[in-house]
Order: sequence, then C-alpha cells, then structure tokens
Amino acid sequence: MYKKRITFKNYNGEEISEDYYFNINKAEMLELEAQYKDGLKTHLQELLEKEDTKSIFEFIKLLILLSVGKKSDDGRLFIKNDTILNDFQYSEAYPTLLYDLFADETLESIKIFFEHIIPSE
Repeated sequence: MYKKRITFKNYNGEEISEDYYFNINKAEMLELEAQYKDGLKTHLQELLEKEDTKSIFEFIKLLILLSVGKKSDDGRLFIKNDTILNDFQYSEAYPTLLYDLFADETLESIKIFFEHIIPSE
C-alpha cells in the first residue's frame, strides 16, 4: 500500500493537503499479470527502457485509477468503488499526482509508486 500526501488547490482556490491511498491486492495483481505476456514489472521496465512516454503515461494512469481507494479505520478493508474513484479522479489531486510522477525526468518517482502499490510477495 502506498500513502501519498497530495497538495493541490481546490476549485474554490483553497490549498488542500490530503492523504490518498493506493493499493493493488494479490487477486488484482494476478488479473493484471495475465494481461501482460511477461508480467507487470517486465512490461513497465520495457516501457521505461524504450522511453515510450505515451505508453508509460497510459500504463501509470491505469495503475493509479485501479489502485486508488480508502483504508478502513481498523485497517481490515481497502475500499475501492466508483464514489472514491470519482472523488479522486475529478479533483485536482489526480492531475497533481500525474504531474509529480512525470516531472521527475529520471522516472524514479514512477518506479517508487509502482513498487509500493503492488503486493510485496
């Protein structure tokens, strides 16, 4: 799980800092792995090596939108639904995160994000 504090201006012009959570569980990981011939990690590595910015961008957008959710107070649940997705996607937090990930020319931020959202096992 990846916890990221994102600071952005809302549509009233107020600066807000909020914590957002991103996670891909083992079942989701298996489903994603099946979609990519050599697996997720290899796919991302190939995109990074080719410096295929458009494909990297689309892949990271997919991972962000698949992984955003909210952790329950007791830590038992990681909830993903259309309301949580829409609240994130249609706020300025989403473009701010994308910009921050791609502003790093070394793409290290993307690698860190990826490594933290996938299961560690």
